Amino acid sequence: MKTLLQTSVLAIILVLSGLANSQVMMRQFADDSDGVFHLPEVQVILSSSDDTVSVMMILPKHMRGKAYKEIVMEEGDKILMVNAERVKHVDVLKKIYEDAKIGDQIKFGIKRKGELHLVAFKKADPESLPKRRIQLMTGEPGGNSRSENIFPLMGTGLILSEVDGNIVVQDKMDGMGSLSDKDILKDDIVTMINGERIKTIGQFTKLYQGLQTDANVELSYNREGKDMELSFKKPAAPQGRMMLRN
Repeated sequence: MKTLLQTSVLAIILVLSGLANSQVMMRQFADDSDGVFHLPEVQVILSSSDDTVSVMMILPKHMRGKAYKEIVMEEGDKILMVNAERVKHVDVLKKIYEDAKIGDQIKFGIKRKGELHLVAFKKADPESLPKRRIQLMTGEPGGNSRSENIFPLMGTGLILSEVDGNIVVQDKMDGMGSLSDKDILKDDIVTMINGERIKTIGQFTKLYQGLQTDANVELSYNREGKDMELSFKKPAAPQGRMMLRN
């Protein structure tokens, strides 16, 4: 088991695609897991550590398909068995699930608060499920993280993404960071950091991660053709959990 100081950060970014206005939900964990798997029918995130598979995160029921809304799984549930096979690692669970055919019964043996429960459902055709895109990012407590095209500025409340060659404020988590009361908004286009022009999220990530906690950060950004600037101190990345934004 890792100590808190050795623990990396796991940030889960859920992009609700296929909607008129995409939304971003973020939850951050002190992560000592050795694997993560998204179970799409029930919209839960499973992880494993110390030979135990657990439910790490549950997404709102409205994200499930109609046939799966009443399935009961809770955060902290321990997954003991899947289809009568003992599971200790999330990769084993994932393989059992992926090897099952569409329409096959998936049976979970679960331990919850000392009691045993059985949860069963049919494997769905992915095309029949609500369209969701999940990105998992890992990083160090200092704020480092990795993602294909989304980067959360831990501790600020801002999530940036790369869209059509621009670095855009994908979302602003109001009340959840040091910039929540600052005049930078969703859809603002970030053009420079500390005087250096940026064109990719990778370039921004490298420059931002190279700054120490409490270093001065100056962002230049554009809002509907108007150039704007914002200065702030780089916050330390928060430990533990951030509340899920609905």
